[in-house]
Amino acid sequence: MHAVLTGHAKSVTAVAWSPDGTRLGSVGWDGALRTWRAPTGAIVPELSIGGRDLREVTPNPTSDRLLVAAQEYGALSGALAVVTAATLAVEFVIEEPSAQVGIHAWSPDGARFAYGLWDGRVSVRQASDRSE
Repeated sequence: MHAVLTGHAKSVTAVAWSPDGTRLGSVGWDGALRTWRAPTGAIVPELSIGGRDLREVTPNPTSDRLLVAAQEYGALSGALAVVTAATLAVEFVIEEPSAQVGIHAWSPDGARFAYGLWDGRVSVRQASDRSE
């Protein structure tokens, strides 16, 4: 099987499968997070985070939440959003005013996540912690 999924207006910067294999997520410089049903390729609702470029998307181990890294083009700041996968509702956004957010990952149990910043720091947080 070969499928080409269309819908982004600009470059796609990251794709990720849900751990259960039922969805594929993509983010791009058009500022959109798109999710696709596998294997049909049907698109489900899209998400925008304040018009920012979206750089990375990572589903948690149970496929019900996503981490999405965002930045404004040319800015030195960034953000990381925790998103409900089924509805693409933003649960909360962590603003990083002094550095762009790079790679990120969930812990195997989904209780924590970690993300790297372009200034050399790594931040580890409880997934339930909505504070800045």
